[in-house]
Amino acid sequence: MTPEVIKFFTVALWSSFKFMLGFFMALGFGFNYVESILTTTSGGILGVLIYLYLWGLIIKLKNRYYPSKPRQGIKINNRLRWLVNFINKYEIYGIVALTPVFLSVPVGTILASMIEKNKWRIKVYMFTAFVLWGTLIYGIYAWFGIRLDELIYTLF
Repeated sequence: MTPEVIKFFTVALWSSFKFMLGFFMALGFGFNYVESILTTTSGGILGVLIYLYLWGLIIKLKNRYYPSKPRQGIKINNRLRWLVNFINKYEIYGIVALTPVFLSVPVGTILASMIEKNKWRIKVYMFTAFVLWGTLIYGIYAWFGIRLDELIYTLF
């Protein structure tokens, strides 16, 4: 395989797990707008498809071999309380908006599948979020000349 194809696959695979890391890799490799959006969005949607159907299979297997037991209680901390309040307030739209930037693709997909049973709706919303966040990040990079990847490396 050529080095360009390897770069595309690398960006798509990283985007299927952590969208922002894949997008920063695309910028680091020097991809233009169309290449960046296509590779990161396709990788993100690939991750959504894998984790969405894999989570459904895991739940089916869990329910089959380990039936649910009555719960004694759940330990509540501030992060869990914030997440529950956020989900109650913004529902699937909030989870989808946070997934590309703050959550990883598996976590966002699993949370979205817990809220929304319609898998087609999850896929469409995630696709829209990936394209919008990718356009916003590339716009900041291109219009203002702010290298977000370098900025993050300097902060951490």
